[in-house]
Amino acid sequence: MPTDPSADITVDNLPGAPAEAPAFSVGLPDEVGLTKQGEVASDGTVGFEGSQSASTAVQVLADSIRIATVIDNSTASKTYTYDLPDGVEPVVNADGSVALQARVVAPDAEADGLTEATVVFGSVAAPWAIDSTEAAVPTHYEADNGKLVQVVGFSDDTSFPVVADPRFWWGWNIFISNSQHAQIFKVLAVGASTAVLAATILRAIPGINVYIGSGATIAAALIAVGVTLWNACNLGGAV
Repeated sequence: MPTDPSADITVDNLPGAPAEAPAFSVGLPDEVGLTKQGEVASDGTVGFEGSQSASTAVQVLADSIRIATVIDNSTASKTYTYDLPDGVEPVVNADGSVALQARVVAPDAEADGLTEATVVFGSVAAPWAIDSTEAAVPTHYEADNGKLVQVVGFSDDTSFPVVADPRFWWGWNIFISNSQHAQIFKVLAVGASTAVLAATILRAIPGINVYIGSGATIAAALIAVGVTLWNACNLGGAV
């Protein structure tokens, strides 16, 4: 967690992710006008004073990061933009929460086309914003060219300050198609060796090795899990 306002918050070693997987990062919103070094409070929260009628405080929790923006008055921006790593796309869900994911696409010689998988790095809880009376202020997320934008719908009549509080959660899932699942399931079901199963996994999902690390490690885990549970996982589409 840096005190430099221009530096990203970086999360290493995502739960469940291999060591080879890229680190995840999120940038602080430029709309706040952060120019001064952050100050670290006794509880570890880093506060950043802004020049655009707003300020930001970042709190690192056990399994998430809370980024609270305090909006002082109606001259402040109504949008706050969070930069994400290249290739990571925010996908807004129906409940207002956001999935942070990347698509892995690679040639598939057997299918005479392309195959793909979706790697989900984490999520952002549904947004909220409250005014000084603790009344809810309308807010929602938007995706803009790979960036996550929180829109806060305050007005001149809003009781300021307003606090808007995105919370980023970290996790690790890989979502694959039914056909990819079937390829792996067939080999697992006949009791293939770890080496054969590992080769099948990497063949079924080309290019995914940077995200799943050692194919042998994943294969050994699947053998331990067994056919029944692996098949049940497909109900949710997650590896």
